[in-house]
Amino acid sequence: MHQRKIQNTSVALTELGFGASVLGNLYRVTPADDAPAAVDAAWEAGLRYLRSAEPLPVRTTERE
Repeated sequence: MHQRKIQNTSVALTELGFGASVLGNLYRVTPADDAPAAVDAAWEAGLRYLRSAEPLPVRTTERE
């Protein structure tokens, strides 16, 4: 898995990330056993960028 280093740090992240907001029941209820299994599978696949933040609100300029 390709990684990129963040300038002036020792942190390297994969170019491909795992969007995990759905694990917090964003669009549907996620069974309790599915969330850790999904994170474990992403990690085992080599992903090192896991994002769990909620999506940003849509602003008027983004809808145009």
